[in-house]
Amino acid sequence: MKQDLASTTLVVLMAGSASRLEPLSYGMPKGLLSINSQPAINHMITPLANRGLSEAVFVVSPQFAKVVEAFIKKSYPDLTARFVVQPEPDGPLNAFKCAVPYLHQSTLLLYGDTLCSLDRIKFDKSFFGIFSQINNRNKQYGLIKKNRKNRITEVNYASKKSDKEIYTIIGLYYFKNFEVLKAALKQACSGYSREQEIYGMQQYYCNNEPTKAVEFPDWQDSGTLAGYAESATKNSPLSKRGGRAADGVYVLGPNGTVQQETCDYLTLEEYYNFYPIRTDNFAVIFRQLLSHFHAVTPAGICHGNLTFSNILYSPRTGDFKLINPVLDSCGKPFVCNKHRDLAAMYFSAHRLPNPAAEVFDNVLIEAGYDLQEINNFIKSV
Repeated sequence: MKQDLASTTLVVLMAGSASRLEPLSYGMPKGLLSINSQPAINHMITPLANRGLSEAVFVVSPQFAKVVEAFIKKSYPDLTARFVVQPEPDGPLNAFKCAVPYLHQSTLLLYGDTLCSLDRIKFDKSFFGIFSQINNRNKQYGLIKKNRKNRITEVNYASKKSDKEIYTIIGLYYFKNFEVLKAALKQACSGYSREQEIYGMQQYYCNNEPTKAVEFPDWQDSGTLAGYAESATKNSPLSKRGGRAADGVYVLGPNGTVQQETCDYLTLEEYYNFYPIRTDNFAVIFRQLLSHFHAVTPAGICHGNLTFSNILYSPRTGDFKLINPVLDSCGKPFVCNKHRDLAAMYFSAHRLPNPAAEVFDNVLIEAGYDLQEINNFIKSV
């Protein structure tokens, strides 16, 4: 893969109050909310890291500074990452300026709630990501005007009824010319509200450096409750159907009952893949999981696909949700060999980095299970 971001610093803004996402944002910063069994920001950083990105600055709130740092250090150990706290939400321009001491080269600015595919994007010239708003003329903020050569001429454009094309900027900005960016960040942005001050900086940059408008037709705004629900269920390169839908997800409940619930927990797969966990805590979680499993799957009742990506977990309450059970034509869970679910959990544990697999084996033995029987079942299916 082309290594065209080796001389670029990524700045991710994750310090906003995320009031548009309440109540989901009470327990997790918006960039770490789950999309397709991954923290949302993971969908953006991974393709950038694959293209040679080695430096990043994360602007975070005091409330979530530790969890963001833990996620980045676990998930991207080769990334030179710095974490800057914005003490109070004071708009995106102020947040961007918090990262200035660490900037020295071309800079890619990313809002923490922006989701789009980056595979075919070239980073050879300055550009702002845009999205067509032709079907949403009431959205009058963040609009841009571009000329026939696709160069941005006006930021925070006030659209007219006669406009045949309306585009909004999407929270992805590539500043190829670092010297012009430095000058732009020093400009006074009078006449703008706190949230819109960044438009003044962007206008200065576009006036002094040719900046392309690059359209992202698959852009998803996960920064609102409705937008997040759509991103989490939309059939796109970033997500899959069958996840946590806006109206809830099917959960296998006590004694084999099935109900539809709205859940904002992360999956066990996410916790183990993206966050550091002590070995002794692995054992605690697995014991709690087996206890819950026994409670909701009486003799003969089977979830049918009990991988860790279908097990939601709340560390605060120790509660589990076994989601997306395999149901028959009447909407009831199947009756089958209990080893089917145990084998799925065993398989998931053994796909994780150590010590998860070893600890899970020990917990199964402690609970009286025969690992050879489970292995034999796996080989038979």
